[in-house]
Amino acid sequence: INELRENNKINDKEPRLSFENWFSGRMLNPNDQNEIIKALEWIFKFQIKTKKSKLDNEEIENEVNEVKVDLDKYIPKNSFYKQWIIDYESYLKNNPVFKTAEHGDPSFHNFIIDTSKDKMNLIDWENFKEEGNPMNDFMIFTFRSILFQRDHSLKTIKRKLEGEDKKFNRILKI
Repeated sequence: INELRENNKINDKEPRLSFENWFSGRMLNPNDQNEIIKALEWIFKFQIKTKKSKLDNEEIENEVNEVKVDLDKYIPKNSFYKQWIIDYESYLKNNPVFKTAEHGDPSFHNFIIDTSKDKMNLIDWENFKEEGNPMNDFMIFTFRSILFQRDHSLKTIKRKLEGEDKKFNRILKI
């Protein structure tokens, strides 16, 4: 990395630590439903281990507003997701949701699978937060997994999230 910085191929001047061969294994295959399920189970176990206090009303309001702003950037206004936001807010207000640690980038490329030990590791912790909303890591992983599929149109994403995709239903039931 330092050599690339010296040759001006990397503009980022912030010092970083890099490792090689830190975990044996390979990247998670986003097209393998069993590996997707194992990764979700890993996320859930991590959240259980780091469970903190319940989200309060102010945190719920901030969360919902943040989601609205983010979705408005990427999806046309007056789209199908407006009802999801209402449902999400209702869910957060009517169910105990406890803050947990957040990895921040639980994408399939950050999961390393060591098949010889039947073990999964998550790398790239630079976006880690000690306390946050457990939905964030779950949704980042799920959404990015959907986007990696061959058909990732808004129509397909909507169909999957609403439970109309039989293969995806297995994942949603976790």
